[in-house]
Amino acid sequence: MKKLVILVVLVLVLAGAGGAALFFLKLGPFAPPPGAKSAAAPAPKPDPPRFIPMSAMSVPIFQGDRVVATIQFEIVLETRDPEVEYAVKKDQVRLKDAFLRDLHGFMPRLLRDADNIDLLVLKKRLKMVADRTLGEGKISDVLIQSVTQQGG
Repeated sequence: MKKLVILVVLVLVLAGAGGAALFFLKLGPFAPPPGAKSAAAPAPKPDPPRFIPMSAMSVPIFQGDRVVATIQFEIVLETRDPEVEYAVKKDQVRLKDAFLRDLHGFMPRLLRDADNIDLLVLKKRLKMVADRTLGEGKISDVLIQSVTQQGG
């Protein structure tokens, strides 16, 4: 009787191990259908980032009726879509105008509390203006290349 119980337990263990092996190796009844896409297949790689340099911009800071400082900076826009890259290059003048109009009012408020320019805040503001001008999500990032503050 004892040998029979051990034999039954051994058969059950071997059957369980064989079923687990078939399941993890996706063989036999656990194999995917012939037309199904394999989970191990690599996902298509996203397009590499495309960088669109903008011409240098200069924002004057007024106090009363005179210029107290001038801030010059260069930015590069990042996108992943070639069609968006073409559209941005085509509308670059309109985008630069939107940047300058917004920064003309925003920079004095930004510099009111601090002596230096907070680049993270400036970057987020430029991204917001780009999204508002070109459409949400077309520009993935705004990279600030250089910032120079003269005067003030």
